[in-house]
Amino acid sequence: MRAPTGLGTCSFCESHFPGYWTKDFWPPNSPDLNPMDFAVWGFLQQKVSSKSHQSLNALKASLQYAWDDIDVTFLRPTVMSVEKRLKACIAAKRACFEHLLE
Repeated sequence: MRAPTGLGTCSFCESHFPGYWTKDFWPPNSPDLNPMDFAVWGFLQQKVSSKSHQSLNALKASLQYAWDDIDVTFLRPTVMSVEKRLKACIAAKRACFEHLLE
């Protein structure tokens, strides 16, 4: 997933989220460091795959509903874990570090 790069989106994020990372600081191709990869996609998959979808539109609707269901109690610990993940990645010299998170 690409980082948000639209001027309006970036301006909004910079003014509403202290410490907002622009696309230049987002770790590329690092799913273990990207909250969308290590947390959000799994959450969405769990919610959406709990039922079958008869059409692409039904799948899209389920994804939108699941996305809208994400709240701060899920996001806060996810975002707060990024620093720990970055430190573990550095300690592992950019090798596999998931075992260091336990």
